[in-house]
Amino acid sequence: MIKFNTAFILSQDRVKNKQLGRQIERTVEFIRNTCELLEFDETEIAHAIGVWSINSFGTNLSPNLVDSRYFLINLPKKFKAQSILIHQLICRAATVLFPKLCLAAHNCIPNTYGVLRIAESENFPHFAMDLYASMDIPKGSQIHTTYVDTLEGTYERETILWSNYFFHCDCKRCSDPTELGTYFSAIACTSCLKNFVLPHKNASGEILWVCENEDCEYKNGIHGDNFKSLLFQTKNEANRIPNEATLNAIQRLENVVKNCSQFYHRNHWILIKIEERLVETISAFLAKVEKTLGRFSKDEHGDLIQRVIDVSEHCLEIGDILLPGENMHRGNNGLRNFVMNE
Repeated sequence: MIKFNTAFILSQDRVKNKQLGRQIERTVEFIRNTCELLEFDETEIAHAIGVWSINSFGTNLSPNLVDSRYFLINLPKKFKAQSILIHQLICRAATVLFPKLCLAAHNCIPNTYGVLRIAESENFPHFAMDLYASMDIPKGSQIHTTYVDTLEGTYERETILWSNYFFHCDCKRCSDPTELGTYFSAIACTSCLKNFVLPHKNASGEILWVCENEDCEYKNGIHGDNFKSLLFQTKNEANRIPNEATLNAIQRLENVVKNCSQFYHRNHWILIKIEERLVETISAFLAKVEKTLGRFSKDEHGDLIQRVIDVSEHCLEIGDILLPGENMHRGNNGLRNFVMNE
């Protein structure tokens, strides 16, 4: 029901969303004037855009995975002869709609995960999505996928859901300020300096950050704008570190984790993301050492090996609560943990 209601909102409320309004206007212009398909009026086209916007999947593939000839026809002439620029510019291969898959509802703790498959044809790639159950789904239960990055906090997920899909999620995770006891969005309180502020969402989807300390001035909540600059600064600090399998990159990531520990709960989503990148960087560094020397020594690299084990276990611990079952997140962290233990 949410999906149909959202499609209705998209078709009726487009004036309030300027980006959506422009999209509908351009599409109406193309279908009715350019294609001369006058049997479709603006309301029908707007409704179709609503259905497509809610249910489609973006295929954000590495450009190297898709032959650039599929995209040459629509590129400006100045780019057509520069294949290197083509590969730098293209991120979205396609936006696809799967009639059966779109029947799955959104949940911030999905019980499925999808795997996109590409089958090349003579003129254009064909896409298919395989949907796998990540856990046992009782007969008669709802099949859930997710529209958001489940490894982001409540405020971030709510922002995406409302701005892109026009609904507020009321799943058990979004309804719990602690996110099932993980404190995945908890930020150190800047008032009492003793506890954490947590996102409390009301019926209209508005989020206030409330301190756990009943004696704190933030016990009645403050708006999240106060913490946007902190998150922005942390992201920038991490993004400035190059994706290199070097000891320097490892140390810089470690410094970010250490510096941020005074501002965030140790399970905060942004720290988890940085920790996962740290594990990837250490693993890549050890793989490079093994390729160069034929091996890496537990005596010489024991601290790095143990760091991968400890951090991957931490990520698995949180993932088992927020992204339970068999999925790629568990597979990636579990594999690294297993390899290092071996």
